[in-house]
Amino acid sequence: MKKILSFALCVVSFMIDGCAPLVTAIPIPSDTSAPTVVPATTIVLTPTPTLIPKEQLVEPQLDREFWIKMGESVTLEKGSLTIRFVSLAGDSRCPEEVLCVWMGNAEVILEVSKSEIRLNTLLDPTEEVVGDYDIQLLDVTPYPKAEVEYIPESYSIKIVVSKQ
Repeated sequence: MKKILSFALCVVSFMIDGCAPLVTAIPIPSDTSAPTVVPATTIVLTPTPTLIPKEQLVEPQLDREFWIKMGESVTLEKGSLTIRFVSLAGDSRCPEEVLCVWMGNAEVILEVSKSEIRLNTLLDPTEEVVGDYDIQLLDVTPYPKAEVEYIPESYSIKIVVSKQ
């Protein structure tokens, strides 16, 4: 009886960041000799729009981190450098709340002044020199969630560009 009661208390107290409980407590029957059927809970996650970090609103500048949404371009150095986030080539990053053997990697394709480069979050290369500029990939959002697929337009990358 103690184990059932403490399980019920754990179930009731299990919450995610203040959201509604994932499961509902079921009253414990007074007759514990008969098995109790506990219905399974189904959780359906739907894709949500990516929140735009505040620093994304900053005008792109050399040596400062900035964000680019998929399909969009930024121009630096008075037009001498243009970077376009073409696509997400792959995303094997370990989804949130999933136990994985390794962190995984996200690979993006960028068009940099008419040249195509591929950068990674974990594997090499994480940065590449194009002309006089060093371009480094810092982050890819949204971060994967189990059982959720995102539309390509929801992805953004954080990069920093430095002059050689």
